[in-house]
Amino acid sequence: LGRPYWRVPEIQAAALIYAVMALLVLSIFTDAWTNLLRFRAVARAVVAGENRGSFADANRVPDLAEVAREFDTMVATLRRSEALIRQAAEENAHALKAPLAVIAQAIEPLRRDLPAGSTGLHRSVELISLSVDRLDALVSTARRIDETIASLVDCPRHRINLSALLSTLGQGFARFAEERGLHLDLHIVPGLVVIGGTEQIEIIAENLIDNAFDFSPPGGTVTLEVRRAGTMAEMVVSDQGTGIAEADLDTIFERYVSGRDGDAEHDGLGLWTVRRNAEAMGGRAWAANRPDGGLIVTVALPLAE
Repeated sequence: LGRPYWRVPEIQAAALIYAVMALLVLSIFTDAWTNLLRFRAVARAVVAGENRGSFADANRVPDLAEVAREFDTMVATLRRSEALIRQAAEENAHALKAPLAVIAQAIEPLRRDLPAGSTGLHRSVELISLSVDRLDALVSTARRIDETIASLVDCPRHRINLSALLSTLGQGFARFAEERGLHLDLHIVPGLVVIGGTEQIEIIAENLIDNAFDFSPPGGTVTLEVRRAGTMAEMVVSDQGTGIAEADLDTIFERYVSGRDGDAEHDGLGLWTVRRNAEAMGGRAWAANRPDGGLIVTVALPLAE
C-alpha cells in the first residue's frame, strides 16, 4: 500500500513478459512479411518468363519451406506442360502431313489416267483431292490451336511500348493496304506501355487488320486506333464492311467461326486467338457494329504501372 502499482515486482515482471512477447510477435510478423515479399518477387519473375531463383531459395522461414517447394514444383509442371504441348503439336502435325502428302501425290496419276467419259470417277477423284486439302488445313489448324494454348500456359508479361510497336506494324500494313486498293488510317496515342508479350500483341494486331482488310469493300478505309481508357490501353480496328448480326457479335470469337464461306485458307481461328491472347495478358476483347456500317473490334490490355 502507498506505492504506485507499476512499482510492484509482479506488475513489472508481467510488463517485461508482455514487452518480450510483443517484440517476438513483431519479429515473426516481420520475417513472414519479408518472406512473402521475396515470394512475390519470384512470382513476378516467373510470370515475366525469367529464370531467376526459386521459391525455395527465396524462403527464410522454416515453416514455409514445404510451401515454397510445392510452388517450385507447380511452376516446373506448368513449364513442362507447355513444352510437351508444343512438342506434341509438332510431332502430330508431322505424322499426319506425311501420309496426306503421299495421298495427294498418288491422286495425280489417277486423275491423268481416268477415261474421259467417266464423270463419276472424275467427281470421286476431285472429292478425294478436296478432302485431302481440307484435312491438311485441319492439321495446320490443330497445330495452331495447340501452340496458342501452350503460349497461354506460360504467357510472357514484359513492359511493351504498345504505341511504338503498333506504329511500326501499321506502316507495314499501310503499304499492304495500298496494294489491295484499300487505305489504312492510323490514330495512335504515343507513349502507351502495356504488360504482355510482343509476339502475342503482334498476332492480335495482324489478325484484326487482316480480318478488316478481307471484309472491306474496294477503296474502303480501315482504321487502327490506339488510345488510353483508364488503366487500360485499347486497340481498336474498324472497317467499312457490312458488319455482322448483333446476335453473332460474341460468337465470332469462338473456334472455327469464319465469315468467309468456302475459303479453305482461313480456319476461323483469328478472332479466337485474339481473345485468348488478350485474356492471357489480363485484358479482354469484344466487337460491335459501326453505326454507318462495318465492324469494330476492340482489345483492351492493362497499362504498365
